[in-house]
Amino acid sequence: DVRMNNINTVDEKKVKGVILPLKFQFRKYFEAPGILDSYIKNQDLMKNENGFTNFINSQLWKDKMLLFNEDSVIYIPYFYLYFDDFEVNNSLGSHSSSVLGVYYSFPTAPEALKSNLNNIFVAALFNSKDVKLIGNDKCFYFLVDEINELQNHGINIIVNDGKQFKIKFLLGLVVGDNLGVNSILGFARSFSSNYFCRFCISDKKSTQELTNESINLLRNKQNYDEHIKINNCKITGIYEESIFNKIHSFHVVKNYAVDIMHDIYEGICVYNMNHIICHLINLGFFSLETLNSRKQGFNYGDTEIGNMSPPIKQIKMNTLKLKMSSREMQTFIHFFPLLVGDLVPKNNQIWLFLINLIEMIDLLLLPKFNNQIILNLEKHITYHNNKYTELFQDSLKPKHHFLIHYCNIIKKSGPLKYLWSYRFESKHRQLKTYTKNITSRVHIPISLGIKYSINFSDLILNLSYSSCISKNLGSSLSSCEYFEKIKILFSSNDLTTLDQALCYDQIVYNNTVYKINHILTALFDNNILVYKLKKIICSDDKVFFLCHTLNVLSYNKHFVSYIVSNVDTGLYVLKSNTYFMGPPIHLYHLNNKDTVIRVKHYFT
Repeated sequence: DVRMNNINTVDEKKVKGVILPLKFQFRKYFEAPGILDSYIKNQDLMKNENGFTNFINSQLWKDKMLLFNEDSVIYIPYFYLYFDDFEVNNSLGSHSSSVLGVYYSFPTAPEALKSNLNNIFVAALFNSKDVKLIGNDKCFYFLVDEINELQNHGINIIVNDGKQFKIKFLLGLVVGDNLGVNSILGFARSFSSNYFCRFCISDKKSTQELTNESINLLRNKQNYDEHIKINNCKITGIYEESIFNKIHSFHVVKNYAVDIMHDIYEGICVYNMNHIICHLINLGFFSLETLNSRKQGFNYGDTEIGNMSPPIKQIKMNTLKLKMSSREMQTFIHFFPLLVGDLVPKNNQIWLFLINLIEMIDLLLLPKFNNQIILNLEKHITYHNNKYTELFQDSLKPKHHFLIHYCNIIKKSGPLKYLWSYRFESKHRQLKTYTKNITSRVHIPISLGIKYSINFSDLILNLSYSSCISKNLGSSLSSCEYFEKIKILFSSNDLTTLDQALCYDQIVYNNTVYKINHILTALFDNNILVYKLKKIICSDDKVFFLCHTLNVLSYNKHFVSYIVSNVDTGLYVLKSNTYFMGPPIHLYHLNNKDTVIRVKHYFT
């Protein structure tokens, strides 16, 4: 039966999709040399960490583990079962075609594996139009069966030394953008509907004003079952009962997942920055031409120059065209205080709203949370939603509403930056490249599935766990200009033997480029420490950075930046790469001659 124009009609249509053999993939992957051992060690480390650092020590995982108590079994979460459509032809052409990709990854993967796109795997591929035509139940029936099989019976893994392990895999979360997750999990598929939120049962009018989450309005199994019986999406926000509820340890009302890439950078930042820039221009602080000139001429540094956005255009009065990708918006927001902060007076209400927005985003991207940080984040979100309606006389949009659920979601599922879509959307590019070598467009999911299977076979044949370091030919330490300092620091720290070490000016570690003169930061007793990288020393799989210390003079809230002294203090340190937080950054010079840094706690 096919439903057309609200009428069930009988129609014969051959629909083909691909569900990859998950049990086979899981077994081959974890039997590769060193993989299972690295996961077990990493999970044990994460379980012992304080605060909310990963899905493995989140409340949701603890609740799932209450359903399982076999001591001899190893439980590994996988998720981030990710759903998203991507175009395989010219999206503007007459033969445009969209494919629904279903991917998964493992949240407890070591960083060396997590940073590699090959460790995001394809679970299924369907024509998007077929999913819409025949529905979720028929498309995902076999996928749900496979997930239940992995959870209830697991698989036996035999590693190189002959040891055998029984492993069961539990689905953690279904992730993706709001429309994708709502559609897959059976919630309202339009955000103009009266009950669009998959986390609560607030009506549309209420969501335009709410600044705090109400526990009494949250969806739960009880009100979900009641709404299923009502069977009216207009008054419940539930389009259909989800087939994913047939997974023993999973229920859609406990799918605590959001995508800050789409919510923040492609949603809230677009709304907010349009208002902020227009108001600051109308107040006479600067013109759009000045902003564009400064934005295009700003010295972003080699780590960010590739993410510079195009000039902003004005469509009509108080409406700007912020045509930016999420990564470009991320860079634009991050550096906006440095671009025009000197032109805006202190304590301006619009600027204070901007500062709160940037601080809120910085908090959201933290890799670790505790109750105090979550409370601070909640205050920023409440202030943000209150001031947005007050300053701009505009109602809150659906993505503003989702903000009020963020603190609860962090407690349930861990840091939100591990749930975003950046890495999954990068996986689209891999599949799109396959289509360039395929002339046929008949049953394209099958063709892509075959191509991916060949790629997976190659991955397994060459897979082993090793530190992800890419470097050019190094030089001996004795030829390094800092040899005497390095020798003293090595011996005092007893880190490794000098004979095995080589020094470098640049390396790529876990897909992040480190170069001499990059700025690195660390946190000690809640104080920011700033260093300039002078040399990189590698010994086996270990990486050490020789840095000289920069003095942090003060924190400037107006620029959301730390003012530092760029004078060589003569104080050098040699630290493991794990000592530092976040990616390399740069020094920036303000018009008042101050040298500042904008701290980043996150990698992308």
